[in-house]
Amino acid sequence: MPDLASRADASDQRQEQIGRNYELKFWELVMRKVFLRSTTVFLISLISLNSAWAEQVSRTASGANAAIVDNGASNDRAAVFRSGDFDGDGRTDPSVFRPSTGTWFTLNTGSNTVDIVQWGQNGDIPVDGDFDGDSKADQAIFRPADGTWWLNRSSAGKLSVAFGTAGDKPTAGDFDKDGITDVAFWRPTNGNYFVLRSSQQFASFFSFPWGQNGDIPIQTRASSR
Repeated sequence: MPDLASRADASDQRQEQIGRNYELKFWELVMRKVFLRSTTVFLISLISLNSAWAEQVSRTASGANAAIVDNGASNDRAAVFRSGDFDGDGRTDPSVFRPSTGTWFTLNTGSNTVDIVQWGQNGDIPVDGDFDGDSKADQAIFRPADGTWWLNRSSAGKLSVAFGTAGDKPTAGDFDKDGITDVAFWRPTNGNYFVLRSSQQFASFFSFPWGQNGDIPIQTRASSR
């Protein structure tokens, strides 16, 4: 028959085992709660991310990021100018300049119509740009024979400015960050850029050296011949 000491030892062992069991149960519950909370946070984040992605896809598919409604126009107008976009729908339109007649032929992708505009003459260089800030490309040419630019602006009317000489390479672009294309050229003889500011109504210019004779200015890729 076990003595009292043995019974006490057995009781202590049972109590210790019970304590360990409670401790294991406690940590099991804690880990479950942490796991569930982490999973919930992860799932909420995933759902939020997926919703944002779905909204972005929807906005992109509907053109919400590409165009804004132009009241009174039959088509939406691009929020920012895109190279060669003559109808302002946010897409580049196929367009050619025929030197023999000085005629522009443009296929408007937004309306599937064709524009035929006589602007220029043989020897002129067609230039791509939005010279009035309406997010539409304008018919524009640089005439090396006399260094004159002729701009047929879609919203602000026609404009001609003398800026450059024979041999200069037209490099029109938005150099002053006002959202309007500047009249500009690169001079191969000295490697200088010359920019006539649209932000100053084409009344002032600046110049800076970049490149050397034999280089090809990147902006002329669309009008190189």
